[in-house]
Amino acid sequence: MYGSIVWCSQEVKQNPFNYDSWFDYLRLVESDGGADDIREIYERAIANVPPSQVGYFCLISGIIVCGCSST
Repeated sequence: MYGSIVWCSQEVKQNPFNYDSWFDYLRLVESDGGADDIREIYERAIANVPPSQVGYFCLISGIIVCGCSST
């Protein structure tokens, strides 16, 4: 399992917008890590906001609104 955690850690460093790798990394840390480790990985994951404004989603009053720019 430790090898998988190291692999996922390297994957998210190389491509911080690879959300599948973040989810894999989080699952592995949740099953084996302490609360501080889990919290730190979650904070790092949510800090990665896509650089583009294309296809953003907002939650407004319980309704999901999709906004897409034409650029």
